[in-house]
Order: sequence, then C-alpha cells, then structure tokens
Amino acid sequence: MAESCQRCGAAFGFMDRARRRTVCVPCQKVQEQERAQATQAYTGLLRQSALGAVAAADIAADVTAWRAAAALSPADLANLNLKIWREAVETVLADDIVTEVEEDRLNSLGTLMRLDPPALNALAPDLAGRLMVARFNDGRLPQVAVPKILLKRGETAHMEIPAGLMKEVIERGTRGASSGMSFRVAKGARFSTGGYRGRSVVLGSHLPVADQGTLTLTSTRAVFLGPLKTMELLYIKLLSVNVFNDGIQFEMSNRQSAPLFRVPDGNVAAAVVNAAYQKL
Repeated sequence: MAESCQRCGAAFGFMDRARRRTVCVPCQKVQEQERAQATQAYTGLLRQSALGAVAAADIAADVTAWRAAAALSPADLANLNLKIWREAVETVLADDIVTEVEEDRLNSLGTLMRLDPPALNALAPDLAGRLMVARFNDGRLPQVAVPKILLKRGETAHMEIPAGLMKEVIERGTRGASSGMSFRVAKGARFSTGGYRGRSVVLGSHLPVADQGTLTLTSTRAVFLGPLKTMELLYIKLLSVNVFNDGIQFEMSNRQSAPLFRVPDGNVAAAVVNAAYQKL
C-alpha cells in the first residue's frame, strides 16, 4: 500500500491509502489531461499522414511516443485506429477511385498504426471490398496466373470466382436496405460502389441454381464453366449489367434472356467487368 503520491510525493490520507491510490487526486487530473493531449497529438499526426501532409517515415518516432504517452487500453486504441482508418479510406473513396499514390499512403498509415490487415478486414469488410472496387476503377486489375479456361491470343484472365448459374424466372427483385443497382456500359463510365445491401431474390417464387461452377472474368469476356453448362459472354455484346450484393446479371444483345449468377460479391465482379470493358 502506497504511503505517498508516486508523482509528487504528497503523503496520502487514510482514505487514499484505503483506496490503494498510487497518485493523488490533483496529480491524477494532470495525468488525465496529459493523456488526452497525447491522444490528440497521436490522432493529429495520423490524420496529417492520411492526407499526405507529412511523410509517414518522418513522424514514425513521434507517433510511437505519443501512442505510449496516451496509455490507451488495447480496446480503446483499436477503436481509435479503426476510426482514423475509416476516415482516411472514406476520403480516398470520395471519387470511387484509389490511385497507386493514395494506396501507398493508406498502406503507410496502416503501418504507422500497426494495423493487422486480416484483422482490419474482419472489422471493416465493407472498406476492403470498396477499396478493391476503387482499385479496379483506376484500371489496376489483377491477373490469374493459371486460369481454368483457355485464353485467346492477347486475352488476360483477371478474376476467377465461384458462381451459381441461376434459372430464369419472370418475377424477380431484391430484398434489403437497397435495391442494388444497374449501369449501362459505355466508354468513360465508372462503376460506383457504396452501401448496396440488396440481395437478388425472387418475389413470391423460387430461384434455384441450375449449375454451380466458376465464373472467369477476362479482358474481353465472362466465361462460366460448370459441370452441366458452359457460357461465354463477350463484353462487346454487353448492353448493361445488373448488380446485386450477391449477384451479377448480364444483359446481352445476342441473348433473349439475361444470365444471372450468384457470386460472393457482385460489386467486385461488376467493377472488373466495367474496368475491362473500358479498355476494349
């Protein structure tokens, strides 16, 4: 049991000793003010880095020092970091595009905050998906090293995703906070993502899976490969794309029915198609 304040040395009274204080009340208030100021300084430096006002390498030591001085609990620090990260990402995503420079800046910010990417994606999966779409909007598409389909000369496979080919029904709609979206493909168009929480469901009917396979999105076409059916959808025949949170539908000039696929993330799939179409 401490007999005096560890900060100023003032002797404790009986009640202070009974409460097992380590610092006196005046020193505790000063300590709380210092921690609040340290938290503010830590937050301010990170926000400057997010905006590109300062280089991450130039403030790394100061960020570490202010973080230690703030003495936040692990939970409070994690919540603060997530808030700053979300603010930074939302700023970058204002135009639905993330450039290489902006992405490098976000990566540096994550390093400064000692963020663990898998844990961060688990806490904010919506941001991870939107960042991926914004990267595709910048024209930076991934490449599949060994695709499941045979590629044509000059063709690049950008993404392979598990997909269910749905049977056509007459009455179809969405259920959820949003009705999804549609966009007509056109040169210069940009796919915009956001809070699309609608799910592709049938109104008053049933929407069975006709076949389960892989949907490959390339630089020139979408190819579905399943054990029962195969389908090739050339981008040059595209009229529009209907996008759902868990699905994507292709309106084609050479097909009476519009193929509908259930996929893990319709927004990501549509962004790849749109970005590839702009390069045709």
